[in-house]
Amino acid sequence: MAGPTKKLMLSYLTGGRQQVNWNGQRSSFLNIKYGVRQGSVLGPLLFILLTADLPDYLRVAVNPEAQLEVLLYADDTSIVISAPSWEQVDFAMGSASKALEAYSNINGLHLNVGKTQTLRLGAPDTPSTATLDLLGVTVSRNLTFGLHHEKNIQNVRKRIGVIRRLCTTVSRGPLLTEIARAIVIGKLQTSAWVTRSAKFSLLLNPLTPYNGKD
Repeated sequence: MAGPTKKLMLSYLTGGRQQVNWNGQRSSFLNIKYGVRQGSVLGPLLFILLTADLPDYLRVAVNPEAQLEVLLYADDTSIVISAPSWEQVDFAMGSASKALEAYSNINGLHLNVGKTQTLRLGAPDTPSTATLDLLGVTVSRNLTFGLHHEKNIQNVRKRIGVIRRLCTTVSRGPLLTEIARAIVIGKLQTSAWVTRSAKFSLLLNPLTPYNGKD
């Protein structure tokens, strides 16, 4: 990066200040040393460029006997590890965790430990109630989605209750239909491409091909 492009990036990333306004009282200005301007379309792009080397960084840190896959989606990072034994898996998980923490420190990133989860899929000593939330999908230790479906059903029931209450103030017609579609069908379709069966796909989208097998 050189010339006008470099000057643009330097101007964009440096020289920012922030101030807090609380109950009519303003704090003094503080210089912004990290991050990008909120709401800018350049923010996500620059973050992707910054973390593009993360998968290779983690692979180097993990024992080569373990297979490691790094999945990046926005600011979420998922690591899938497999190895011949659970001891090797656990060792690789520890190495990956330390490497991720080191990478975050080097690049000025904040690792949210409170949202960091691990799940040993199929391990005999993993509790049957153990789950992992991945981009809105609840996954069980056996890589099934029964609990995710139960949560969705409970949520949909609440939304249907909202529609029923709206019926007392909004006349039946196109408006109420669109509201119902937005808050009920929209919820059903969330992550449905991952968790739904072929029959359910057909219910949500009549154009989806169905071969009669689930």
